[in-house]
Amino acid sequence: MSRPVIFDLFHTLIEGADEERDRVVGEMAVMVGVTPAELVAAYHATWRDRLVRWDVEDTIRILAGRLGGTPTDEQVTRAGEHRRALGRRVLGSVSTATLDVLDALRGDGHPLALISNATSDTAEAWPQSPLAHRFDVAVFSCDVGLAKPDPAIYHLAAERLGVRPAFATLGDLPAILREPFKVMEPSGPHTGHKTAWNVGNQ
Repeated sequence: MSRPVIFDLFHTLIEGADEERDRVVGEMAVMVGVTPAELVAAYHATWRDRLVRWDVEDTIRILAGRLGGTPTDEQVTRAGEHRRALGRRVLGSVSTATLDVLDALRGDGHPLALISNATSDTAEAWPQSPLAHRFDVAVFSCDVGLAKPDPAIYHLAAERLGVRPAFATLGDLPAILREPFKVMEPSGPHTGHKTAWNVGNQ
């Protein structure tokens, strides 16, 4: 069996879109009647809860409430859809070069897995993204209640791939795009080896 490759999502396969996220949260604040800068700050401060506990609507209701807002269900729904639209846009922004690398790895027989610290809007948008059908396994923190760097989330991805954690490697896609021949570190601790992919020849 060819060695599975595990990828991160943000800042690896796609950009993090941090500035756009802040802009969208500010626009959501207007929709639910709270101060934009305060809601942006609240989003930043509650990243852990948003990654492993709260869905889109939970986040809006909880944070707006903490800021003194009392949004209606209609306002929460509108703001939630605004956030979900962002998730769809960000996932749809994946480059052709990235997709080509993933296709090359799959064509060479390597199972692919994704592990992402992600909020629920990303997980919801994933099945319709250009990336989804290229991966055998996708593990999102919001779905499993675990977040990197907790080793348990890596073990879960390996289990879903049907391999031992030490048998999978972590894919450094930005480096692959820079260099036709890239060495990727194994994900298992103390395995003492590296795996090389000659992407330029695939």
